[in-house]
Amino acid sequence: MKFEELTPESQQVARGVLSNLIRADFHDKGEIDSKRAEQLAHQIRNAFAALEGDDEPLDICMD
Repeated sequence: MKFEELTPESQQVARGVLSNLIRADFHDKGEIDSKRAEQLAHQIRNAFAALEGDDEPLDICMD
């Protein structure tokens, strides 16, 4: 499931979650790691897709 296919409400909440996690990483490390931010974005999208009942297997990154 693509991010755009999530409900508008889920998209809004997912953006907030991502923003909070990036902010926390910046607070802890003093920088924003773009690769980490991208991984977080994919994981959050996958989590919201699962919550919305997507039956496709999730693309999980565990780096």
